[in-house]
Amino acid sequence: MKPRTSMVILFLLPASLFYLALFLVPAAWAFYYSAFDWSGFSDTMTFVGAGNFIRLLTEDPVFWRSFGNTLKIIFVGGFFTFSLAFLLAVLLNSGIKGKKVFRALIFMPNVIATIALTTLWAFAIYSPRSGILPNFFKLIGWEAGTKFLWMSPEHVFWSMLIAIVWINVGYFVVLILAGMDGIPLEFYEAAQLGRLSIHYGVWKTPAHLPVGLRHCHWRDDAPADCCSQYRCAPPDEARIPAILGENP
Repeated sequence: MKPRTSMVILFLLPASLFYLALFLVPAAWAFYYSAFDWSGFSDTMTFVGAGNFIRLLTEDPVFWRSFGNTLKIIFVGGFFTFSLAFLLAVLLNSGIKGKKVFRALIFMPNVIATIALTTLWAFAIYSPRSGILPNFFKLIGWEAGTKFLWMSPEHVFWSMLIAIVWINVGYFVVLILAGMDGIPLEFYEAAQLGRLSIHYGVWKTPAHLPVGLRHCHWRDDAPADCCSQYRCAPPDEARIPAILGENP
């Protein structure tokens, strides 16, 4: 049954009004003010058109430095974030015990206030006096690591990037795990079969074969549809005993 148009509009109207009032209207006003030379406090507004944007792109080095840092966050931070997220998701989905506990711990930074996370990294981890990292380096006797100033102007960007990756990894781990949970078991077994067909020595006993093949040993008494069901071809007869863990 299709929902009535009036009901759809009724439910969308409150969110649309908030979006219009709190985002679209202020954005339009900001774009309007950008076309004027105005301090923000005086009554004098001089129309300059695109002059502010031209000056921003040609005369402001801070803009390009900020733009470069943004690209580093997107590409460098994104690479490490997604790499760690995929790695952790695969590990959590491998059948380890305590999967839900580890998933909650990894996701926890996403539910903590940003100001609390900033304080944590600045004082509890990076601080030269009480930080975990400097004290750890001091414990292992690495003097250069102990004297390293994580929050100095030269290093603060990369220190911040490490914290950003740590904060965002948990969110993507949960998303990837949600996708992995929806993959049918047959797909994993098909992947195992593909690996078995290439590396015959990986599984030495029937217990290491996929569940559906533990009773499909390519023998005469196996069900006729075993191989067709799992889309496998009988391997070389000389190698069957090695795969099944039997003596030739």
